[in-house]
Amino acid sequence: MRMKRQTPSHTNEDELVALEDRVAYQCLLVASRFTRFLAPMWEQEFGLTPITWRAMAVIGRFGPLSAKELASYTSTDAFFASRAIEQLVSLEFVSRTPDPKDRRRVSLKLTRKGAAIRNRVEKVLSLVEHDVLSRVSATERPHVSRVLSELNAATQFLNEPSACWQDYEL
Repeated sequence: MRMKRQTPSHTNEDELVALEDRVAYQCLLVASRFTRFLAPMWEQEFGLTPITWRAMAVIGRFGPLSAKELASYTSTDAFFASRAIEQLVSLEFVSRTPDPKDRRRVSLKLTRKGAAIRNRVEKVLSLVEHDVLSRVSATERPHVSRVLSELNAATQFLNEPSACWQDYEL
């Protein structure tokens, strides 16, 4: 039997958070709008899906990575990470080599072709992000990154194997 998680003292369990006020919902809307806006570029110019682009961006930023590390950085399961890797390798955007420290693992890194595409997409994405942030008030703009970083850190426990939605059932 699972132990019910303790509710923070400043929270009233009876007060439901309205959908439009939920952090997860608002973050999803923002991320979905960016994806919908940029997906045609990824797909038409490079044959990438949103999932393969995300994998490519993460490998380019944090690589070389193992497949397990890629899944962790992208918050996807091993199946989706594996499919993305296969597609990126077949497009010759990512190389997959045995890890020199542990031959059972593979090491993923961008090829020159993959790095050039990543750089091009990152430039466009950065321009779009600057445009979006310019529409946020100048006084709030400096807080956006800090608050998002704090939310990212605050949700890390949800990835723990022991974390379970059932801990929150009434």
